Amino acid sequence: MPRFFGKLTRGRVIEIDSHRPSGTVVDQSPKPGEMVRPGTSVDLVFSRSERTEPSGVPVPELRGMTEDQARSYIGQVRLRLGRVSYRTVEYGRVARVRPNIVIEQDPLPNRTVPVGTAINLVISRPPPPPPPPVIR
Repeated sequence: MPRFFGKLTRGRVIEIDSHRPSGTVVDQSPKPGEMVRPGTSVDLVFSRSERTEPSGVPVPELRGMTEDQARSYIGQVRLRLGRVSYRTVEYGRVARVRPNIVIEQDPLPNRTVPVGTAINLVISRPPPPPPPPVIR
């Protein structure tokens, strides 16, 4: 390491967000190897903080939401929509479920999963209308 004492002056010191550890020099001016005169100011750019991606996110409770609400919410919490299937539910069964409501999800709520994990949904569908009466 060369001795800089008394040879250079402080220039600008800037901090930027970076994936490098906090306090690491990520850029400088003059550039490495560049010849400078004594007293030249040196600008340094430091990493402000280490940006790390969270290792996981909690799975939200989607049961009871409409299909559209669940689809929208999944993207907002950095998960992705997996398989969507539909199950016919008669009114009065499965706790009086209305049509187009999430009745099952996988993985279950409150588990921590990696960012981007697929969430599979089962959506309620009303039964088909009864056939018309047969007139004889």
